[in-house]
Amino acid sequence: MLKVHILLNAIALCLFPWQLWLMQHGKIQRHRVVGRIIGLSAVLGTSLGWFISIRAHSHMQAYGGALSIFAFGIMWASIVGSATLGYIFIKKKEALIMVSATPITHVQGGSI
Repeated sequence: MLKVHILLNAIALCLFPWQLWLMQHGKIQRHRVVGRIIGLSAVLGTSLGWFISIRAHSHMQAYGGALSIFAFGIMWASIVGSATLGYIFIKKKEALIMVSATPITHVQGGSI
């Protein structure tokens, strides 16, 4: 199980720069496919990591015990939360980079 955890997270980490490159070069369909692979492998990999920490670290204080389980749980929640938000924004066809089509020219109390 540890080898699968390592493999899945390595896939996500190695593919991420390629996904960004695909987006910059306008290869949107490939960007989406690679993004799905990254999302699935990151969620499954961190899920396995948390499961491994629960099984292996709960009774071993040398590995961090309950604190280790809590830390892996926070990491899992941040990955799953980010993936969920990404999925929601993609389905709404919103882009996080595109804030506004009009430039900000005035801020309350002065100008930029």
